[in-house]
Amino acid sequence: MDQDALVTERVEAGKRFLAQLSAVGFPIAVAFWARPSDEQWFLYLASPVVDEKGGHEAYRDLTLHERRFDNVGLDPFEVRLVSPSDTMAVAAAKLIEPKPWQPKPSPFMTRFDGSRLGGIDVEGVLVYPALASTVPGA
Repeated sequence: MDQDALVTERVEAGKRFLAQLSAVGFPIAVAFWARPSDEQWFLYLASPVVDEKGGHEAYRDLTLHERRFDNVGLDPFEVRLVSPSDTMAVAAAKLIEPKPWQPKPSPFMTRFDGSRLGGIDVEGVLVYPALASTVPGA
């Protein structure tokens, strides 16, 4: 088995982290695990805070919350905070948009088996269910 496989424990840790971020009001537009080619798995969090405050300040805000969540089981270095307009974030959000045959967002995670997400070569992608409720005004 691939030692760098995305395992259930990491997916569940991400789910717990997202729930805790939501509870403290840190807005997330879309969240997904992705493994860019020749890299490890990363948890991507697309947040409007990146656009509002800039990447450095957004990471600082996120880090303040991370310190409270030592129990979730995530390594802070496997989290990438990006703008909702990031090409990978846009593509991930489209994967979980309601479809004509499924007008409500799916409550399940969405696996993407393609080789490119938002123009980036990837070896795997797993998108958490819609998190629009964590974005104020959404």
